[in-house]
Amino acid sequence: MANILYLVHKMRFDYAFGMYLRKWHNVTFMTSDPMIGLFLGKQCDDAVHLYEVEPGQDQKQNSLRIEQTLSQTHFYRLTEDQKTKKAFYDLAVGYLSFLQEYVTQKKINLIVTQTKNFLDSACITTIAKECDLPVCYLGAGFFRGESCGAFCEPLRVFEPSIWQKRWEFASRRSAVLPVKVPDVRYTMPETKKPSSLASLWQKARYQRNPWWVSRHPDLRPTRSLLRDLKHQSLKSSGRNRPDQSSVTLPEAFILLPLQGNEICGEVPNPLKINDMEYLTSVTARALDKMNKDKKKNLKFVVKEHPARPGIISAEYKEQHPEILFLYKYPMPALLDKAKLVITFNSLAGFEALQKYKPVITFGPLFYTLPRLVYQCRELNSLPELMDIALAEGCDRNAVDDFILFLKKHFDIPCPGFNRKKPTKAMFQKIHEKIAGILQFAQHHSAAPDAWTPGEDDLQ
Repeated sequence: MANILYLVHKMRFDYAFGMYLRKWHNVTFMTSDPMIGLFLGKQCDDAVHLYEVEPGQDQKQNSLRIEQTLSQTHFYRLTEDQKTKKAFYDLAVGYLSFLQEYVTQKKINLIVTQTKNFLDSACITTIAKECDLPVCYLGAGFFRGESCGAFCEPLRVFEPSIWQKRWEFASRRSAVLPVKVPDVRYTMPETKKPSSLASLWQKARYQRNPWWVSRHPDLRPTRSLLRDLKHQSLKSSGRNRPDQSSVTLPEAFILLPLQGNEICGEVPNPLKINDMEYLTSVTARALDKMNKDKKKNLKFVVKEHPARPGIISAEYKEQHPEILFLYKYPMPALLDKAKLVITFNSLAGFEALQKYKPVITFGPLFYTLPRLVYQCRELNSLPELMDIALAEGCDRNAVDDFILFLKKHFDIPCPGFNRKKPTKAMFQKIHEKIAGILQFAQHHSAAPDAWTPGEDDLQ
């Protein structure tokens, strides 16, 4: 029986899985998000509320240690505002001091967290390395609907250079094997939803409180309360849109899967792509130029994100009847027929690679590597890059090798994986990987730097 500290990010999934783990281990929930704290409190669970930890000053703290921690925090690296950076720094001081004492006093044996590039995950990773504690990072899996992820190193999906090194040293990496665990009776817990009034009060106290947010920048809200309500309303309305699977697709087309506009500000974006409508315009113009220059007749199909209805304005659609806009259409069928897939950095690009389709990307993601995709570095070069991608196609051997590497080190086969509707069988498979990590840590250093060759070059 291990003492497990579970850092919660995916509210209901993490709670249900944590309750499953309590069949074998002592599990304590921790969160840095006030809304998750409210949820856990409603379940009558005595969770540790990290968001109540006060930011600290740099007293007897190793500044290099703090900077290395902050370098793993995505929004800290992206922001250029010095006040925000200072707030991150002070909060890291408070978190690190609290976590170090907590992990030692509670004799924690393993940490479980989602694969997030947030400050809480970065701080807990730093403490784990210093205390030689294993960490199990949970993820949705790279192979949508086929697998889930549970591994003992930070995912860092937006850093292609890290993934290039991981891939290059794949043959020298130690694979963490699962350990069989006994089956037990388990029923998914019924969760209680906090009242609307309690949720509104919690948002007012914390996430919508400018004074509090300025001191806790990692939870800086991306939308105002009014825009948040509007977004939820739009998202709900999208579920009622008519099915489009009977729409006839063009014989030859390129596909642009869209994402939410927020991604343009959440990852490195050297081409300054403002939003998905701008990306659509850029791609449409490039395709038109390539069609004229190369005497081609490729059509343009744009697939809107199912959780982001209205990302393209009605006015734009009316102005461009030559573009086929789809919302509810099966992505696999689109990928099967597309000649080329262009994406900012959607996971749909990785799914296209699995079908050996050429892919052009604009933003960083784990698969945006030279042997796999054509990366657009200048918008003016996009027409020429399209032509090259169509002519040269996809490197099938590279794709096969990369997928084999991912399956070996980062994924658990789990057909029908669904984080919103988890199953006991799924939990058992993840638990077996956790048992493997605990066993692995008995014979190896728990810190990933010690057994992931080449990665330390990039820290």
